[in-house]
Amino acid sequence: MAHPPLTPPECDLRDFPRMMLDITRLRQSDFDATPDDSAWRAGLNLWFSAWHSVPAGSLSDDEAALAKAAGLGRDLRTWRKVKSAAMRGFVLCDDGRHYHETVCEFALEAWLEKLSQRLSSGAGNAKRWKISFDPADIEHAIEHAAALLARISPQSKALLKIKRRQSRQDDDGNPNGTENQSQRDTKTVPTGSQGTGTGTGTGIIEEEPPNPPRGDLRDDAFGLAVQAYPEAGRLTVSIEAMGEAWDDEIAAGATPAAILAAAKAFAAGQYADGGGRVPRFDRWLRKGLWKLVSPAAPPVTPLAWNGPPDLLADLRREMGEDHANGVLRMCRWDQDRGAIVTSSGTVADLIRKGGPRALRAHGAQVLEERAA
Repeated sequence: MAHPPLTPPECDLRDFPRMMLDITRLRQSDFDATPDDSAWRAGLNLWFSAWHSVPAGSLSDDEAALAKAAGLGRDLRTWRKVKSAAMRGFVLCDDGRHYHETVCEFALEAWLEKLSQRLSSGAGNAKRWKISFDPADIEHAIEHAAALLARISPQSKALLKIKRRQSRQDDDGNPNGTENQSQRDTKTVPTGSQGTGTGTGTGIIEEEPPNPPRGDLRDDAFGLAVQAYPEAGRLTVSIEAMGEAWDDEIAAGATPAAILAAAKAFAAGQYADGGGRVPRFDRWLRKGLWKLVSPAAPPVTPLAWNGPPDLLADLRREMGEDHANGVLRMCRWDQDRGAIVTSSGTVADLIRKGGPRALRAHGAQVLEERAA
């Protein structure tokens, strides 16, 4: 009787460099009693290869591919000797691939953590950036993975986490644990931000936030803030740290317009308690020092730009004029390479994330070069 696949076809853990092993379970298994050391080693290599296959937990039915996955390269003769013992625990499913139940159990737990984090990140980013996010596809993937895991390990802690999350949704007034259209419209993230992320093997991933809406007060404030940093230096504060500081001040009752006015003062060199040095903009915001500067900042020096005027106009249009001017002040145009060159990695990221369409339209690059 054919077995259905034990993990979803989209289950991809190649960005998870670590695989969990239950030591007690392994030591008590029939596999660990394998008398042939070569077969034991080959079997363990098969587990590791299956972890980084797609779907996770599976291996191809091709003989040469299995030998390679077992760490035996092209030595099919040795592979055939150890195959029976090394493949203990694998079952051939109706998609033509071998699945290992224990590896698939761990893979499904990690996959559920990854999907849950993706769902949480999507909702959080939607709230932060005031964009829409439809969680239906992720919710469906979670339900599918949970059903597969329930067949293998009904007592898995990962299933308990899913149940608790669904209970919290029910307590919030959503009896079915799903969201209606009006709820989805208020919390969204573009699909591009739902990438695979960086896996740790524990199911925890890190995802970059999506590009924020262009030309808003937050971006304008960031663009102004970077003007205060010396062109030869490097802007050490990250875009994410600036965004978190902005959100903290808004949550504390500050208005975006007030922070923007303070950012203009920051750009003009008015740093309260700066000690003669340019403070980190995010720390300056979080400490409330922005409240001590005069909102009536001197006018900012006009941008000196020696690059293509059309490129500048398109960047201003896509990023917002103040934001574009702010970041481009820390750059120079390299005619020979057709590139915007900066010594700051953060500034380079701001331009790449803020003006991708303008850069593509003009065939321009953004290059980062450390100051000599």
